[in-house]
Amino acid sequence: MSTPYRRDLERLQYWQGQTLRSRDARDQQRFEALRRQLHNRALHETGGIAFGLVSAEVTEDGTGEVTGIEVACGLAYDRRGRELILQRARRVPLPTEAAWLVLRLRATRRGGGNGSGTCCVPDEPGCVLDDARLLESDVELAWVPIAANEAPDGAVLARYDGGLKTDFRPPRVRPLARPRLARGETVEGGTPWEPWIVESPDGRGGIVSKVVGVQTRVDTSASGFTEVPRYVANVQARSWNLAKAEFAPAFFPEVADPAVDGFTFRLLMAEIGRRRVAAWYGQTRVSAIRRGAGDQLSIDLDDAAVFKPNDVIALLRPRARTAVSLTAAEGSTVTLSAPLDGVRVNDSVLALGNLPRLAEVVTVPDDSAAMLADYTAAPAIKKGDVLHRDSDGAVALIDGVSAGRMTVEQPPPAWKESDELHVARMTDAIDIKRATLSADGKSLQLELKSAPQGLDKGARAVLLDADRQPLATAPEVTVSDGAKLELQPPPTAAEVATLTRAVPLSGGLTIQRLVPKASSEVGVSDVAPFAVGDVVAPMRDLSLVAVVDKIVKKRKALVLSAGLGLAVGDRLVAADWCCATTIDAFEPKRPNEVRVGRASAARVKDVLRLRVADGAESPPPASVAAVTGTLLGLGSPLVETARRLDLLAVGRFGRVATVVAQQTDETRITLAESAAFAVGDCVMAWPLIGSVTLESAVAQVVAIVGVDLVLSGSPGALATGDRLATVHWRDSARITRVDADPRELDVADDLVFGPNDVAGLLVHHADVSNGAYVQQIVGNTVTVRPTLAQGDGIVDQGWIDGGLVGPAALTWDPARPMDFPATWQPLVRMDSAGGLDGRAIATLYGLDLNTGVYQSRGAWPYPIDAELHLYAVTPATTPAYRFRPETLSLITSFNSDFPAAFVTFAQKKRLVVRWFGCQQEFRPVTDCPGQTPGDPCA
Repeated sequence: MSTPYRRDLERLQYWQGQTLRSRDARDQQRFEALRRQLHNRALHETGGIAFGLVSAEVTEDGTGEVTGIEVACGLAYDRRGRELILQRARRVPLPTEAAWLVLRLRATRRGGGNGSGTCCVPDEPGCVLDDARLLESDVELAWVPIAANEAPDGAVLARYDGGLKTDFRPPRVRPLARPRLARGETVEGGTPWEPWIVESPDGRGGIVSKVVGVQTRVDTSASGFTEVPRYVANVQARSWNLAKAEFAPAFFPEVADPAVDGFTFRLLMAEIGRRRVAAWYGQTRVSAIRRGAGDQLSIDLDDAAVFKPNDVIALLRPRARTAVSLTAAEGSTVTLSAPLDGVRVNDSVLALGNLPRLAEVVTVPDDSAAMLADYTAAPAIKKGDVLHRDSDGAVALIDGVSAGRMTVEQPPPAWKESDELHVARMTDAIDIKRATLSADGKSLQLELKSAPQGLDKGARAVLLDADRQPLATAPEVTVSDGAKLELQPPPTAAEVATLTRAVPLSGGLTIQRLVPKASSEVGVSDVAPFAVGDVVAPMRDLSLVAVVDKIVKKRKALVLSAGLGLAVGDRLVAADWCCATTIDAFEPKRPNEVRVGRASAARVKDVLRLRVADGAESPPPASVAAVTGTLLGLGSPLVETARRLDLLAVGRFGRVATVVAQQTDETRITLAESAAFAVGDCVMAWPLIGSVTLESAVAQVVAIVGVDLVLSGSPGALATGDRLATVHWRDSARITRVDADPRELDVADDLVFGPNDVAGLLVHHADVSNGAYVQQIVGNTVTVRPTLAQGDGIVDQGWIDGGLVGPAALTWDPARPMDFPATWQPLVRMDSAGGLDGRAIATLYGLDLNTGVYQSRGAWPYPIDAELHLYAVTPATTPAYRFRPETLSLITSFNSDFPAAFVTFAQKKRLVVRWFGCQQEFRPVTDCPGQTPGDPCA
């Protein structure tokens, strides 16, 4: 392999007494020029303008016609690193076609000749005569056509195409040396702060010294600056969020006395600063409640350690600002229709709720045949047992039993009190192992899982299908052989395929009185939104209420406890249990009135239901017809057994309204229906396809004027004909895992979902009960102050919601009396006690439940228990507020000795001063070199 030839740079060597020729001088210059070129090419970005050489059009005086281009003096380099020097401005005539204006060496130099190449034709553009004795005699200005295949040799100065192109930027050279940059920081937590003292006249002829901040000297000597650089500095910490910090100083940084080896960093405080103290917040669930002597209320909690004596607690419901549909729930894993933005595992909480649960009525019965029957029976009968009339073999299902009265929704035809009846009791039912028709089809052959009792030859058996519905007749047993039976007459083949159980008939039932029952079976478009026990009403008249006693999935029908006068096309809606209240007074002689413990518990057209002992049948619901303070007028009587301190569940029907117009301010909306919503309702756009497939905004109704709504936020862009619907938030669950598919989440609790359910990320809670003033905590039992109003509406988990309790909202309402802690609740526990002394007005900042948005209010915080950081907050301003503790902060100002406090705080937070310095070592040349004295061309 051959070795590449490498030629070393040449240099001249002289000896003592040598005779020098002109060629020696030229060679010496050539060698020096070559070294400069190699240096420029190797260490600098050559090929462009160094300075000057600005091009401008030259116009003919008087005519304004452009006659040429004038180029100012300057210096440039070609791509080989050779200098291109223009010492004087030159004019060049216009080209005949689009071309580059190029500054380059003359043709004789470009051709490789060793001469100076100064010969030129006087008419040549940029030509300088040989006797000019200028460096620029070796360069020329030339037009190179743009269409040329090769790149111009030299420095391109301008582009001409019918005029100079102003958007053309000629390339420029840059030196290798860059500005000197350096950065650094002081010792973390060990910055030596000292007071910043300013002396000023005191107005009496003297001088007063005043501390206006803190300062420290920052050493930058290790950076090696040779001139005073420009410094930029600020104070920072690795884990300190100034916006959310408990102690948030207000200061202005300044760099003073800059030098090559350091500067003074100052924080101008001028005796100002603020401290932000967050309210304490904790929550748990109620496992049981008990009423004691003197209205005393005891509450069993899952974890009472989150509370302290003198706390004020309330029943809570979650709130979210956005929602998507909940499409599936299997144990603790839920599937959403769309991912939620901002989910953080073990930190985010899922708020669960539902849109209005409604369906359209598609069929209604002509007349209801349902009956109530007073009876005596031994042994006892139960719901689900079957009646059999001996005269014609007709059967009927017992749909309800209570205190000697049974409910039969579909009784035997022409049922009379004198009819002889037998009962098939479900406690005697035997599972069918196999059911077939005989070869001739004249009998039914059954094989039971065990030998029957009471199904001997001649007895009759009631046969049940998979839905536990009895067949229309009870066939007679013609053959009984252990677990094998033969019965006649047989049912149809289709009925045989559905048989699951056989029940023998037994006697012991006597009907004493029959009363028609105003119940009805209503066919609906979808039974999935409803559950047995739901209270329903037609949306056209919410005062007509009934209970869903049974759901017949096969026929898509609801069996209601009372007729509602429904018509095909009506929309049936279910009530959601929004809160609870306690009975204060009830007179059986006035069953349509009840006084409760909380004035704001119920609204007109809400529904009430009395809580009864487990296993007992619930009394009929009653609609609220009027509200006067704590006195509720009812549309139907309350049961006579209601007593003081009993609990009433308050149900509220979901509502849907049609949008007429949305203002430019999207929070203002006009509806087609009046009184569709109430202040405090949460609403969102109702999806036309039945599910929320994108994360949709949820807003709170804050004001209503006729059909005009004002919302706390925008529900999104709405068009005429779109609909708004209420969102009922009922419970919450902490997110413990996010699947690879962000729509699948694991939560801390098992969930049950319905077709109208939605979910969103919890942002705060809302109080749905009065505050309860904690007197005593023993284990996990909390005792509140013994008055009826204390804790009115607090219920246990699993009754009407999740039973979630936490600190009550900090509340002030100037329009109501100060009946603490019902409508005026001044107590709040803070995370710390720094700076809260009640001697100065503080700023309350948090989410206001009245408006649904964050608000600020002035208040005085007075310490009640310094050790527990408990404060009584009295308002300093008139407007009402209801601040949620999980969003609440108290902000106080510090007006004395602030710099001294900052020094301690800086050490605690390990603050550092971080700085950046920049020194411009090579300043750009802006002027052309001066002319040599004696130059005839100067």
